[in-house]
Amino acid sequence: MSQTSQPARPARTPEEIETDLARTRAALADSIDEIGATLAPANLARRAQRSAVAALQTPDGAWDPKKLAVVAGVGLVLVVYLVRRRGA
Repeated sequence: MSQTSQPARPARTPEEIETDLARTRAALADSIDEIGATLAPANLARRAQRSAVAALQTPDGAWDPKKLAVVAGVGLVLVVYLVRRRGA
């Protein structure tokens, strides 16, 4: 069995290590800020609203009557279900 040796890395100075750490910390902080912005409740709600509106529109931006009728029907069934459940 043969051993493979890896080439030796040149030694880094403490200043180089500190510079690399600072760069890594800054990149990590930026990533955390981006994740926080992406997962902020207001941004999630805005994205969900845009997605729902887009799902109910035709490609030209007009409201799709068939899709609106389906949503209205589902809403009506849900209301009837809740009213009956509460009355039972």
